[in-house]
Amino acid sequence: MAPERPDHLIFELNVSDGEKTSHTDSVIVSVKNVVKPLEVKPNRNKIAKLKDTSTLTPVKRKKATLEVAEAPSAVENFLPEIAKTFVAPVQASDGHGDGHGSKAHHDTKKHDAGHSVHWSYEGAGAPAHWAELDEKYSLCGSGKSQSPIDIPTKGLEHKPQPIEFHYNTSKINVVNNGHTIQANYDAGSYAVIGGKKFNLLQFHFHSPSENTIDGKPADMVAHMVHKADDGTLGVVAVLFKAGKENDFLKPIWSNLPLESGTKTASDDTIFAANLLPEEKSYYHFTGSLTTPPCTEGVNWNVMATMVEASQNQIDAFTSIFPKSVRPVQPLNGRKITLQ
Repeated sequence: MAPERPDHLIFELNVSDGEKTSHTDSVIVSVKNVVKPLEVKPNRNKIAKLKDTSTLTPVKRKKATLEVAEAPSAVENFLPEIAKTFVAPVQASDGHGDGHGSKAHHDTKKHDAGHSVHWSYEGAGAPAHWAELDEKYSLCGSGKSQSPIDIPTKGLEHKPQPIEFHYNTSKINVVNNGHTIQANYDAGSYAVIGGKKFNLLQFHFHSPSENTIDGKPADMVAHMVHKADDGTLGVVAVLFKAGKENDFLKPIWSNLPLESGTKTASDDTIFAANLLPEEKSYYHFTGSLTTPPCTEGVNWNVMATMVEASQNQIDAFTSIFPKSVRPVQPLNGRKITLQ
């Protein structure tokens, strides 16, 4: 029986000038579909040479010592090859989850050479293939109330029923989960949607927006994920258009974790109510998670008025996640109301 393979290897880099060690860096190398360094990119004119392989046994997180010497190649290109010498691609132990408050499974379809394909937004793991990757993802292909959708603004029934937002402040706890930037919110905040209480868990981002309005996506969207005591999920989607800098995003964007699986925290506080537009009418419909396992029965509420974010703020997100959007799904007769 083969030993358990790791999700990551931690390499300890002794950066040398040829005579003495100048400093030590730690480099986390992710072992997934494509092995790549995740943290600390040393000078591009240096290459890592393996010094001690004895500690590179396949356990989940292990340190190895590498000696860095002058060479024409880039160390960030060489480290993945070192990792491949000792481990094969492995299943991810953590990820985006469902993107809406519960953890998704990453048991995935086996392809050539025994490699696993994980859900993603392109290639073999793209949305068109989600239902094939795992039986738990079957609704991604067979569901009749899937999200996102296109929202036509003409001819909608108008049923005014304001959402009651009861938000407190929260410390900043941000995670890069490999699929998006997610801010986990301190307990105690909630919204009353359709007379039902939903506790705010987290909010995360996609660019462009997943739900579209009259066929057009917004430049970015924040999905504010709530959960009722009975387990029902309620999402409040706030659409962004490029414009002036968004003050609410500033402390979050200044703490963006750039690499998958990394987190940042700050004692600075944010107030979720400041993410919302002043005018709070919204489009309501029943849909699903927009990521595997594509669970249905999600209470969707898309704010009708957009807020602004600067193009630099939008670009800061897309530079980390160039693709983060599931295509629009069929409406299949579902009713959309303007509330």
